[in-house]
Amino acid sequence: MVVTSKFLRRSAVSWSLVGLFTLGWHPAAYAGDPMSADQARAAFAQGNYLAAANAFEAIYASGKEPKYRYNAGVARKRAGQLPEAIFHFSAYLALGGRISKADATDAEQRIGESIPGTTSVAVTVAPAEALAQATISIQAAGGTRLEAPLKAFLDQQGVQPGAYLLYLDARQWHVEVSAPGYQPAVASLAVGADGSARMISLSLKPEATPIAVGVGPQAAIDAGVTLTFTDGQGQVTEQTGAQAQQTQQLPPGNYTVRVAAPGFRTVERPLIVGRQPHNLNISLVPDPNAVAAGPAPAPEPAPPAEAVPSLAESEGHKNRAHRAMAIAYGITGAGLAGATVGLAVVGHNQFVNTTNQNDAAIAGAGITNPAELDVLSDPQATSQFDAVEAAYPKSALASDMGRALSLQYAAAGTAGASVGMLITSITAAKAKRPVAWKAELGIGAVLTAAGAVWFGVQNQMYQNKLAAAGPEAVRYDAFRLQPAVTQQYRASGLASAIILGVGSSLTVDSGIGLIVDRKKSGQRAQVSPVVGPSQAGVSISGRF
Repeated sequence: MVVTSKFLRRSAVSWSLVGLFTLGWHPAAYAGDPMSADQARAAFAQGNYLAAANAFEAIYASGKEPKYRYNAGVARKRAGQLPEAIFHFSAYLALGGRISKADATDAEQRIGESIPGTTSVAVTVAPAEALAQATISIQAAGGTRLEAPLKAFLDQQGVQPGAYLLYLDARQWHVEVSAPGYQPAVASLAVGADGSARMISLSLKPEATPIAVGVGPQAAIDAGVTLTFTDGQGQVTEQTGAQAQQTQQLPPGNYTVRVAAPGFRTVERPLIVGRQPHNLNISLVPDPNAVAAGPAPAPEPAPPAEAVPSLAESEGHKNRAHRAMAIAYGITGAGLAGATVGLAVVGHNQFVNTTNQNDAAIAGAGITNPAELDVLSDPQATSQFDAVEAAYPKSALASDMGRALSLQYAAAGTAGASVGMLITSITAAKAKRPVAWKAELGIGAVLTAAGAVWFGVQNQMYQNKLAAAGPEAVRYDAFRLQPAVTQQYRASGLASAIILGVGSSLTVDSGIGLIVDRKKSGQRAQVSPVVGPSQAGVSISGRF
């Protein structure tokens, strides 16, 4: 008996050689399958296409040999189940290098023959990071569940960017997408007979990760522990119980864990939940401010009226406060002096390095006198200027020089502040009346204002000088003179920064001294209304 078939991709063969059918089928049987490969081919030859398709699908699932996926598609197509056939052929094409070009062309042709009897369904899937290893399955009501890699159904025709394309017919369908580490996303849809395009969206949610929280001590457990997880969107998951170990399933993300128990201090900790289970141990400590259960305590007697300390008490408080201020100001001033040395050294080195680098760039370009370089009349000057710019760009020169000045001005300011600290330290140790603080406060305010104005004026003059010698100047090299310009104005800037530092330190420190004196002496200001024939207002009285 001879059986011929144009569906199994090879020329007609005898029944005894049926194992050579389509894509080199082999006669070996698969233990445990409902049918062996030989039996599946025999069922196909006898026209029992559904039985053959089921057998080929089971054989493919056990060994993942491409030819059985193709054979299942052929059988489904002959059985009139076009969506299942297209599904198999699409998955077959996705095998890429594992199939020949001729076999791929044949599968594409069979897909084209089957599409007219189906309806296109665009499936969008999120999130993007889950798609690389995702799989998709389809199952008609009462039919077989078919599964394949999701990438096999990526829409290449641009129906919708990022969509995957299925072809289904007028049946009830179950579509499922799954990926490692995510919960499967499922959609059910009934495809009508009108043939119009449809669309479904599936969103994969991360699988929950078990988080085990151990709580102690036993007294907190007996009191009843409340465990709260709050995610980044403010969603709260709460669990209350009396167990030493509590487990909560949480999707990956950032959380705040809060553990509370009556009579104990509440503990909050950040928690990053990933894919792996995590153990967290939290030990609560008793809260000394917690109110123990029992009868309400008797009300405390009202405190006596505030007493104004005596003059002797006030002087004692002030002396102790002055000694503390003298020590604090002295230590802080010494620290500022150390910082001054460090900033001055770093700033000086930065200034020297910047100047040397600029000089090296000018010398390297063959320029002996930068002030005479004129690109308007000398073409060679243009190339020399370009060489300097390439070796040390103007923007880098300005940035480096600005950094050097900032460090030196900061050193001058801290030096002035250190001097101001020394003066106020002596005042705190020696002065007996607040008039000394007031005098220093006035002097500090004047020096602060003078230093700020001086610093601002000289800095503006420096910027104007640079602007006049900047890139818009006729001699383009003039900006290269910035180190010389900086040297011209640096001394003025350092002096103004020192004065500003001294004034600021005197103002702040003497102001603190006045406040401390007022608090320690127990002085109180009284405010009372004043009404008379020619005046009305308020009167403020007290010792100042």
